[in-house]
Amino acid sequence: MRKADSGGSQCPNRASTGNVNEFGGNSSSPVVQASSIHGDVHFHGGQNSDWAPPRQLPPLSPHFTDRVAELARLADVLAEKRREQQDQTAVLALVGQGGIGKTAIATQFLTSVGAQYPDGTLYADMGQGDDPSPVLDGFLRALGVPAAEVPVEFGQRAAFFRSRTHGRRLALLVENATTAAQVRALRPGVGSHLVVVATRNRLTGLAVEGAEFVDVRPLEPEWAVRLLGALIGPPDDRAPDNRPPDDRAPDDGLRDDRADVRGRDDRTPDVAAQGDSAATSDQGAADVSALCDHTPLALCAAAGRIRMQRHRSLERVAGELRDERRRLALLSRQEDLSVRSALDISYRRLPADTARFLRLLGLHPGADFDARAGAALAGIDEFDAEYHVEALTAASLIEETSTETRYRLHDLVRLFAREKSAEDPEEGDAALDRLFAYYLRVSAGADLTLNSGRWHVGSAYEEIKAHGGVEGGAGSSEGSSADGGASGDRESALAWFDAELPNLQALVRLAHDHRPALAWQLCETLWAYFVVKKPFVAWLETHRYGEAAARTEGDPLGEARMASALTVAHLNLLRFDDAEEYAQRALDLWHANGHRLGEAAACEQLSTSLLARGRVRDAIEHLRHAEAIHEDVGVPYYLALIRRYLAEAHSRAEEYTTALDYFARSLAYFEQAGDNPYQQSRTLSRFAATLLAMGRPEEAAERADAALAAAAAAGAEPQRAESLGLLGRSAAARGRKADAHRFLTGALGIYAGLGDPHQDEIRRLLGALGEAEG
Repeated sequence: MRKADSGGSQCPNRASTGNVNEFGGNSSSPVVQASSIHGDVHFHGGQNSDWAPPRQLPPLSPHFTDRVAELARLADVLAEKRREQQDQTAVLALVGQGGIGKTAIATQFLTSVGAQYPDGTLYADMGQGDDPSPVLDGFLRALGVPAAEVPVEFGQRAAFFRSRTHGRRLALLVENATTAAQVRALRPGVGSHLVVVATRNRLTGLAVEGAEFVDVRPLEPEWAVRLLGALIGPPDDRAPDNRPPDDRAPDDGLRDDRADVRGRDDRTPDVAAQGDSAATSDQGAADVSALCDHTPLALCAAAGRIRMQRHRSLERVAGELRDERRRLALLSRQEDLSVRSALDISYRRLPADTARFLRLLGLHPGADFDARAGAALAGIDEFDAEYHVEALTAASLIEETSTETRYRLHDLVRLFAREKSAEDPEEGDAALDRLFAYYLRVSAGADLTLNSGRWHVGSAYEEIKAHGGVEGGAGSSEGSSADGGASGDRESALAWFDAELPNLQALVRLAHDHRPALAWQLCETLWAYFVVKKPFVAWLETHRYGEAAARTEGDPLGEARMASALTVAHLNLLRFDDAEEYAQRALDLWHANGHRLGEAAACEQLSTSLLARGRVRDAIEHLRHAEAIHEDVGVPYYLALIRRYLAEAHSRAEEYTTALDYFARSLAYFEQAGDNPYQQSRTLSRFAATLLAMGRPEEAAERADAALAAAAAAGAEPQRAESLGLLGRSAAARGRKADAHRFLTGALGIYAGLGDPHQDEIRRLLGALGEAEG
């Protein structure tokens, strides 16, 4: 070490006397400028002599599967960042729920681009603590800074890290970050660095700083099955285990399984029946994967159960996981592979009100939900519910569906939330009461929007009318929207039913088990929608549950209402034996309990079945009885309906003058009322069919064309198909074969899409038209 030498060449600005600040000669050591020095000066090199660039990434997963889209997205975003900002740090955030595979993707990606970052790859797990200061200490020492030189104060430490990394090229993987501030503290200095963040939370604070987000969702089903196979290994000598899982519920003839109020899952995959020797391991793997939500952590846990007991078959594991009350526990037995632990980390980070909101969402039995339903469950207003929805979405605990205003919980998150809600059963029961009340009120309001003139049995309708309609009140959860967005116009009501039908089906099943008085009332609110849209599977399923629930409650009017609705479903399906059985059952119940409008409806429905069997005079007799009831009761809407049915019956009897008179009187009412395009279309189409039978195809075409327009206004696809069929027949009768083929093909497309049996008659007509052309 050398001190300043006063005997060298002069400094141009030196003083005439005293010390001189100059250096002469050559030196291979550092030089200090100082006016005076007392003692020795010591220098530290700043980097250990054996230092090498750190490579801290976790090991690559030996079973990494798929994720082609995520890796491609990361590569594309990084390339774009480099084109726009060559010397700036690129921040990429992988966002998804715990156990979804974010770290595996990040590790795979950073390994693939590692050569671009020669100065090292650093790794930090913020799940070990929220303070980034210890992480910076580790980073600096990994970069060769002796421990004694790492600044103690956090701000100085962060600044030192930025200085140390200035102008270099490093890559960082930051796992389990919970705030943008954590990531911000770990950002390197100026340079072409890359920071990849794997987080459960959508750290919006990073977005304003230019970070790009890549959502990580569960694996596609086929890739989840491949991962499961890789984790399990070769099948060896594993044999199918045909023993049924414990606690399997008996078949009650209504559904495949039963669970308690917090255990019902409308979305549980259809697992191969236990004991079925035809169930293959491929099907077992698909079932296990689906029951694990296709998430890597859950798949690892399930695979661990099989690897520990090599004779345990996939089919048996699927059967065990199918029991919702045990599924989460079965996937959480190994702490390092615990699905419950992974979810609990996210849950404990939530504010108390948001955590409560998540718990109660777990009780919703359907496939998805909107903020209004969430508000009803929690007993809060819609604005607050939207806040919680946003917080849970940011925490990757719920996700948006394809419709931006609807959300869903993955099954394992839902089971976790339901498990937490069970800690306070009174709160859970109250939440379900609010949810049922909400759906019953909104569904009844939507039903009234579609058909305001029909009579009802359930109490929800009277409550709505007493409050001046759906929008007038019916008291929702502390100010949330009372109508759920379902009232106001037909289009809104039909759209609400389209979105909520799976949830309503799930609620009917849940009510059947735990609130039977509500099961049939929910079914009643579906009447107008089912008549217009004709979703037959849902129609039959819900009303069988509703009928059974009404019978359990000893409610004959509820049972009769369900029997009447099932009659109409079977009539539409051309199942006349079943229809007649239900119609007679309904007629007996209505008559025994003095419900005259119900009795008239059953007579009308029974007449339709009798007409199909060719018993025209018997059908007319029942319809005359119904007409007498309606004339006595004096409700014009029902009188118009029954006169249309009488017109059809007299047309079948070839009593055309009487039929045309009844059609004219019925149509006059619906055209004057102008509020029921569905019934208007039905009346016009049956009028057209009668005119065709009379050999008047020109007039029939006019009526059918008007019926088609009314059906479109009603949003009734089956009715559109009927009108197109009539237009096709009218065109064929006038020799317009090209028009006939076009109309009939349109009708066939609609019927086939709905699975409607009337498609067979359309195919026959098209076949006859083709033969005529030949």
